[in-house]
Amino acid sequence: MILQAERLRLQYKNYRISDYMDFSVEKPEIISLIGAADSEKSTLLQILGRVLKPLTGAVLLETQDIRILKPWEAAKKIAFLTQSPKVSEDMTVYDWMFYGQLKYRKLLFRENPADVAVVEEVLAFVNIENLAMLRLSKLTAGQRQCVSIAMALTHKPEVLLIEEPILGLDIYEQLEVMTLLKRLKNQLGLTILITMQDLNQAARFSDRLLALKQGNIIADGNVKEVFTLEILRQLYDIDDKTMKLPHDAMNQCLYLPADIGQPA
Repeated sequence: MILQAERLRLQYKNYRISDYMDFSVEKPEIISLIGAADSEKSTLLQILGRVLKPLTGAVLLETQDIRILKPWEAAKKIAFLTQSPKVSEDMTVYDWMFYGQLKYRKLLFRENPADVAVVEEVLAFVNIENLAMLRLSKLTAGQRQCVSIAMALTHKPEVLLIEEPILGLDIYEQLEVMTLLKRLKNQLGLTILITMQDLNQAARFSDRLLALKQGNIIADGNVKEVFTLEILRQLYDIDDKTMKLPHDAMNQCLYLPADIGQPA
């Protein structure tokens, strides 16, 4: 067992409480959390990343409750990337990555050959060595996202959590980021959970979809099981259509929402 949520309950909007929530991750997967704006998918992701506390229940990482871990211990196992991390725009890519590796250390920050080797290895793996000396202010949105992911990799986590990894990116950058996440799962064996507004990209790149509505899981399964008219209509309360298009050896699922108030 890699990750497990046991009897979680989410409190949101200061007055509603979710039902008990249970799910587990038993192998490396890309899992997309999907749902409307009030689905609380971001709340769930933040609970899994120790940013928020659940009203009740526990999150277990390899049978260990993540709340009893010290911050630097948790950071070695779970990396959480927000949409807008607070960081100085004057920092270079290299400096930010080096800081990301050291910030949870119990010892004073001090550069050593082993740390340098880790940063250089990650830069090469993510294929962003050419960005190392650029300031963060000079990066495109897609480059910034790839650098954020690379920074998280410097402390070699087992689980990677990302809020909306492709929000605001152009189509090339979206494919670049999602392809990188797929590499992390396939080559490094990472478990990756992400919140996603783009259902078509979620269907294309995810191994599993976790569908939430008002803080409750209404469906959990592979794309074929969850990407259905019945479930998507329940999630978004609008008429819609789904279809599949041949794409090389892969069938690309597409979500086609109808106009509000119009029949599908």
